[in-house]
Amino acid sequence: MKHTLRKRTRLLSLFLSLILMFSACIVVQLQAGADTLSEAENRLSMLQSQYNTAKEQREEANATYQAALREYSAKRTNYENALALKEALDNEISQMEAEVDATYALIDEYNAQIADYKTQIAAKEAEIAEKYELFKERVRLNYEDSYVSYLELIFTSESFSDFLTRMDLVGNMMDYDARVMEELDTAKQELAQMQTQTESLQVQASQKLTELEATIPQLEQKKEENLAVLDDLQSAYAEASSAYNDASAIKSDADSEVSDLAKRIAQAEAEVAAEIARQQEASKDTEYQGGDGAMQWPVDAAYRKISSGFGYRTDPFGSGSTAYHNGIDMPCPYGSNIYAAESGTVTIATYHFSYGNYIVIDHGGGISTLYAHNSSLKVSVGQKVTRGQVIAAAGGTGAVTGVHCHFCVIVNGQHVNPLGYLG
Repeated sequence: MKHTLRKRTRLLSLFLSLILMFSACIVVQLQAGADTLSEAENRLSMLQSQYNTAKEQREEANATYQAALREYSAKRTNYENALALKEALDNEISQMEAEVDATYALIDEYNAQIADYKTQIAAKEAEIAEKYELFKERVRLNYEDSYVSYLELIFTSESFSDFLTRMDLVGNMMDYDARVMEELDTAKQELAQMQTQTESLQVQASQKLTELEATIPQLEQKKEENLAVLDDLQSAYAEASSAYNDASAIKSDADSEVSDLAKRIAQAEAEVAAEIARQQEASKDTEYQGGDGAMQWPVDAAYRKISSGFGYRTDPFGSGSTAYHNGIDMPCPYGSNIYAAESGTVTIATYHFSYGNYIVIDHGGGISTLYAHNSSLKVSVGQKVTRGQVIAAAGGTGAVTGVHCHFCVIVNGQHVNPLGYLG
């Protein structure tokens, strides 16, 4: 009998040892998974912090870039306006210089015409003087010899008709001389008039030349002033252009940094999601066989399948982000029994927007358990409960995607993995 008891004791001891070893292996595996997930989460957190800093720096770089762009645009406009003014002044000065050259040429032409007119007038005056002298000589001779001439004409004429003919000839000669003198005088007057007109044009051209020669220095002065302004604007434009290029390069670097960090964050999120999926896959649809045996499962044995494990997971509500899950979820029928995992005192029995109808039981020693999403509560605050006592009915109240029991173990205020405490 004693031998049989000792044998059974040894077998029980061996069985308990195997259970402890198995539990230790599970804890080690869970811890390893937690460490891997924690490392991935730390990397993600660090990258997100760097990303936020990079975004702030990019915003600052973009603000600097926009200010530099506005300054660059304004300076470029000012410089281009000054450059256009310079070109306009250059064109105006060139046009006036061309007019000056043309006016000088016109004045030279007028001077040549005036000189030619003066030469022609002098020639006409000489011709008039010569013909006038001949005319006067002929008049004088005719006057002195008029009596003899007329007697000679009378007595030498063969007839009275011949006499009249000779008298007409003398008269015609006198008329011709007078007409020639008149024509010469008229030509002289015309030349004098042309000379006067040419001299008037020469005066006008000289006045225009004076105006042009007075205006050109003013334009040259404006040009010099504009060149000074243009030099300043060109320097300011070059400085603004350099600042703009620097700001553009910084902005480009900031954009690249943000883009690179976004890619690294996406990769880190994928790693976290992969680790969460790995852990969920390891626990999903798997009935946990027990931890240290200190606590009873809060649901019947048929429903001890975990749909969502402890730790970080992909948000079940579709946001795409990761979220911390502070317990384990066990799908079970609506209204099925929820049991106290261990004896203790109910400290909370109420409704919460996220937990729905939930209960917290204090087991002493800094350990508490939490049961959430119940359809109804069967205990109240201050009530003593025993291990395995029905405390609620399963439901889907609060933030849920389906009916299940959300179970948490809290040690000294910190949520821990319940799988290490369930029997």
